[in-house]
Amino acid sequence: MLIAGCSGGGHSAGSLPSGGGGSGTSSLTNGAKVTLSITLAQKQALNGRRISNKVRPTASGKRVPSFVSPSTASVALSAVYNGASVFTTSIYLNQCTNLYVIYECTTNLPVGTYTLYSNLYDSNNVWLGTNLYSNPTPQTIYANGAAPTVYSNYLYVDDAGIAKYVFVAAPANCLTVNSGTSAAPIYLFDADGNEIIGPLANPLVGYTTAVNGAGLGSFDLYTASSYGTASADHQVIYDTSVYQPFVNVGTSEGSVFLYGFTYNMTALFGEGSNGAAAFQAGSVSSPAYTQLTEGTYNAIAFTPGSSSALLYEVQETVPAIEQCNYVTFFGLSGPTLFASMYDSDGTSKEIVVVDGQNVDIIGGNSNPVFSMSSGVPQLYLPVTTYALGSNETPINLFTSPDVQGRFFVITNNASNGGNGQADQFLATNAYAAYSGSYHFSFPATTTTRIAGEGGSGQYALYYSDGSDNLLYGVDRTNGNAYPNISAFTSGTVYTISPSGAGFNYIFFRGYNSSAAHYQLCTFDPTVGIYSAHCNTVGSTGAGDSNPVSIRYDTLSQDMMIVVGPTIQGGFADIAPASFSFSALYSSFPTSYARFVPGEATPGFVGVYDGTSTTTFLQWNGSAWTGNYGSVAWGNPWVVPIK
Repeated sequence: MLIAGCSGGGHSAGSLPSGGGGSGTSSLTNGAKVTLSITLAQKQALNGRRISNKVRPTASGKRVPSFVSPSTASVALSAVYNGASVFTTSIYLNQCTNLYVIYECTTNLPVGTYTLYSNLYDSNNVWLGTNLYSNPTPQTIYANGAAPTVYSNYLYVDDAGIAKYVFVAAPANCLTVNSGTSAAPIYLFDADGNEIIGPLANPLVGYTTAVNGAGLGSFDLYTASSYGTASADHQVIYDTSVYQPFVNVGTSEGSVFLYGFTYNMTALFGEGSNGAAAFQAGSVSSPAYTQLTEGTYNAIAFTPGSSSALLYEVQETVPAIEQCNYVTFFGLSGPTLFASMYDSDGTSKEIVVVDGQNVDIIGGNSNPVFSMSSGVPQLYLPVTTYALGSNETPINLFTSPDVQGRFFVITNNASNGGNGQADQFLATNAYAAYSGSYHFSFPATTTTRIAGEGGSGQYALYYSDGSDNLLYGVDRTNGNAYPNISAFTSGTVYTISPSGAGFNYIFFRGYNSSAAHYQLCTFDPTVGIYSAHCNTVGSTGAGDSNPVSIRYDTLSQDMMIVVGPTIQGGFADIAPASFSFSALYSSFPTSYARFVPGEATPGFVGVYDGTSTTTFLQWNGSAWTGNYGSVAWGNPWVVPIK
């Protein structure tokens, strides 16, 4: 409303005028000088602002009487008497006296008692605020020289902000269970991206309904105020300077629908943002909603060449897999290679992405960031970058199960005659530290694999090009190359893997033509390849030459291979001559082709069927169990993260 210094007897206001841009000045025959005071809200630095979901939000408890957007450029006034507009005018702030955030504007208004309605606009005539829904009190404007000298027709703009955007401040609407509760604040922004802290012209209502699992034990809607926290389910929030809405996140697996709508004018709930928990567009009759899901694991489905990813939540206790929302990773343009891992400290989960010549780390302990993009508030996860040499063409990416936080980017290096190169990195809290490279004597392909010997022996680094029966080696301590080793008398090595931290054993899978068998073999590099112990792989699906059809799991310490509709394998951390394998899981509905990348999920594996589906299994301490559900995704890039 507009508050005059003094008001006399008034008339009730009739119907409200509609909102619209400044319409200039209408005819004024009986006017008096008026000073209008406009106090702009202080600009909130949105670009690059980090948010934290670790603690509940707080509210100051001090009511802000109005919200005049810091982007306000003009005020449109309409004088209404007995329901009819008797005068309109527009005041532009660049013509007023600027006293920091307070503008004093001189204008003329008709003498008399009537209701004054005001609308606030930015420099592009975009509607930012109004008092149309605030039931303003009729005001008295005195003739020049007649007003009490202490007031002299001095008015204050007292408007409410119009929420254009509503966002849940979470990097995704998939959340993993943690040891303590957390919170996701709900932010309301005007059309120019200014956070509204004060009264709302379009009050917000939200509520949750359970979908599965713990339901409201997983998520519920609250407000924070000077009175403490209270349930906001189905409550109307009129003023965000008093009541700060937030989603409380519990510790139980479950899923809810979070609904929301605004009265008077419809807001856009997460529209335009792939970084925040995305709502559909909604109204009072058809509320906006998003599904919030809490589980044990996230699964992130990438499309090579796209900076967006689709999230899934794997709920172990429900059990269920719920599809969440798309997210856009800030700073990525055309990513092609993906993996997930724990960092070297074991304190955070990170995604490794190769994007052109950039090696990017997403996640760690860094908080999401709010920024403006294309005029719309966006929520992003920050990305840190290491640039490969311009002479390197990225070919492959995989993580090391024997050294936590280590990963390799395989490239072909023009300076090395076009042959392959393995760039080694160590990930620590969303930072990739480059720690050396190894040159190959052959061009790298997508089948090239590395297996690092993790014991206290010669610190060897073995690799295979996947096109012949040879293994190659490099001494980590000095970079010297070992002689090439024939793994079979003849045949092809498909893939290779180490046996984990603290052990010397190397495993490889391939076809031994001299024995006419597909085989899984293991050897101790401190003794030599000729002590290799080989097990014959069954005939069904045995010809699987996919380079990621072998997987070492650090929790169960199993060396696992995909064989048709089964996973076969055995305990890897024993001497090669004692190694044997059997069926670990035999209930896949169809033939499966490969494991999905994800060292950040010990004891949890995804197996891709080569066409459209990834199925997840878990180690329960004694056996591999499942099926925890499947994700239908038309390409193999599904990265699970615990």
